[in-house]
Amino acid sequence: MNVLALSSIAGTLGTGLGGAIGIIFNKINPKTTKNILAFAGGCMLSMVFFSILPESLELCSPINTLLSAVFGILTLSLINFIINKKSKLGKVQAFILSLENNKKKSPHLVKAGIIMFFAIALHNIPEGMAIATSSTVNFKTAITISILLTLHNIPEGMAVSTPLIAGGIGKIKSLILATLAGSLTILGGIIGLIITNTNPNISSLALAFSGGAMLNVTFCDIYPEAFENNNSSAHLANFLGMALIFLIVMII
Repeated sequence: MNVLALSSIAGTLGTGLGGAIGIIFNKINPKTTKNILAFAGGCMLSMVFFSILPESLELCSPINTLLSAVFGILTLSLINFIINKKSKLGKVQAFILSLENNKKKSPHLVKAGIIMFFAIALHNIPEGMAIATSSTVNFKTAITISILLTLHNIPEGMAVSTPLIAGGIGKIKSLILATLAGSLTILGGIIGLIITNTNPNISSLALAFSGGAMLNVTFCDIYPEAFENNNSSAHLANFLGMALIFLIVMII
């Protein structure tokens, strides 16, 4: 139950807060959004290499950890491939487009927001699995991951609500959709619990799978958008995110 509570908080609170920010501050500087993404990416990268994968290695062989992580990377790559067949817009691109057209009602922006909704919802499934599987190894790690994912989901919620509002969808409906986009983290948590309860030995493999999925999100989804135009402040934000999580992991 604690795991599902963490998954619920990480998913719905993060995207819901991001959706609210997108509604209230719909003229926020896109550079700030990129810095937030870079910080979240640094946090996730540090968490994978300093906590998730090392804990998986303690419970299973390096080759099994590697194969599970690669499988997680490939699974998210397939999801991204399917999404990219529908739209070329990334989170930041959709957000910036909505800012540039916030005085015009565009069906194209509504489509962008809906695509962002499904993209973020699908990405949240392995994130929920990461919380559940890590809890079987170290519950403190699960808490840390849930906090990171909450921060990570804030710009994702913004990426859903701002295009929808700019496209003419009401603020309340946009906020509800942004919050629902994070709700699939709960489904991921349930899947993770089922896997670990069925065979506790699988928990280390599922943990490595989640780590691989998070690496894919970081390198293929977050970093290309955060470091667009060689934004120096984003590099600093990324480093601060990595350093922060490293310190937290060392303290815990």
